Amino acid sequence: MYIEPKYQFKGYGALLLMYLLGYKDNYKIDELYLTVDINNQNAIKLYSKNR
Repeated sequence: MYIEPKYQFKGYGALLLMYLLGYKDNYKIDELYLTVDINNQNAIKLYSKNR
């Protein structure tokens, strides 16, 4: 997922991640693959915390 710079650091990434993780659980999806830009530590921490 890509979030335009004007929307970054406003919590939209966390909202989208929670939606995707909920979607995965509701529809019994076994794997969910996400990629982040190189060195995007905030996204990596957010994903690790909400797994």
